Amino acid sequence: MRWLSESPSARLLAGLAAADRPISHDLLDELPPGHAERYLRHTLIATGVLPPRNDDLERIPAWLDAQLAERPPHHGQLLRPFITWVLLRRARRQAGDRLHATSAAQRIRRRVRLILEFLDWLDAHHLDLAGLDQNRLDTWLRNLTGQLPWLFPGVVPGRPLSRKAFNDRLARQGIHTRPARTAALIALATELPAPVLADLLDIHIHTALKWARHAQRDWSTYLTARATDLTAATQPAQP
Repeated sequence: MRWLSESPSARLLAGLAAADRPISHDLLDELPPGHAERYLRHTLIATGVLPPRNDDLERIPAWLDAQLAERPPHHGQLLRPFITWVLLRRARRQAGDRLHATSAAQRIRRRVRLILEFLDWLDAHHLDLAGLDQNRLDTWLRNLTGQLPWLFPGVVPGRPLSRKAFNDRLARQGIHTRPARTAALIALATELPAPVLADLLDIHIHTALKWARHAQRDWSTYLTARATDLTAATQPAQP
């Protein structure tokens, strides 16, 4: 009874009931974001009133609207289709658990901020994407990297911590990077052609092809094996 009389979430629920509209995730998305809204949403999911959803990902559209609210219209025209139909669509397809959905949402937010910074730079230099060439892009990238301090500085001034030293620090905390690295390489090999993967990660093309085969990107091995099994199954048994 105390929760009903004092909780902000209860007051939100009372307001929704008074609105005489079906309770849905879309309706809750219209509420001011905050602890009360999140608590109410998860309560309704736990009680079966609402179906489960990847909330970290589904909050991205409203967050994107807030980011674009005071920006030139062409920023939204460029960014919204890419976020909605590429990044969010891919993240929803791949989100198998809460941890993956949360990390995917964080990556999308970082990419949005970076793209907006790039669009601001284009506007400041009176450029559009059609007029962008490699030299100008390289200039922006140099400026970007010059603004970013090393998150883990190394012993040598101005240089980052080496990969081995970083891995040793993680291992002392019980964190082993090889499984995560393997999973990341498999995910990239699933999404990218081997030549692109080799160029992106600066690895040999033969190594990229091995990762592509490991990820079974083209499914050719599976299809061949499946065809063999079906052929064997349709042949009459020998007396």
